[in-house]
Amino acid sequence: MLWRNLIIGFSILFAILLYRAYIVFTPDKALFEACSTSHHNHSLDFNAQRLQTFQKLLQFQTISYEAGKQNFDELRKCRDFLKQQYHPIVEKYSQFVKVHQLAEYSLLYEVQGTNSSRKPFLFSAHMDVVPTGNLDRWKYPPFEARSDGELIYARGTLDDK
Repeated sequence: MLWRNLIIGFSILFAILLYRAYIVFTPDKALFEACSTSHHNHSLDFNAQRLQTFQKLLQFQTISYEAGKQNFDELRKCRDFLKQQYHPIVEKYSQFVKVHQLAEYSLLYEVQGTNSSRKPFLFSAHMDVVPTGNLDRWKYPPFEARSDGELIYARGTLDDK
């Protein structure tokens, strides 16, 4: 009887949360501003160089097993790779972009706009990934970052690594 009541209670709570998330909550579109009113196309072309860079990033075995137990050597290598990749941007736009190293493994890129009255934005990502689990369930080795021409198979591809 207790289990039945708990299941019913959680089901009701889950339904309420879904209702609030998808029906009640509607973001105020006035909060969002266009990035630019210029005629420039700011989208990135996905080319072979960007694919190779992404694959290289995915090959770092930045596994976090649990709190305080990470692959710190790979995190350092990944951090250094990211700093190297973004260095031309930091150098070219040094009056707007600054890089800060937090703790030993994290990077914070500070981007100041030219108009301080505009709302700032934040892009957040992480370099670590969860363990690979059963390797037999992987089509290709999880840190090989193999592309079959349509998909890239690697730990972190569907995350924000």
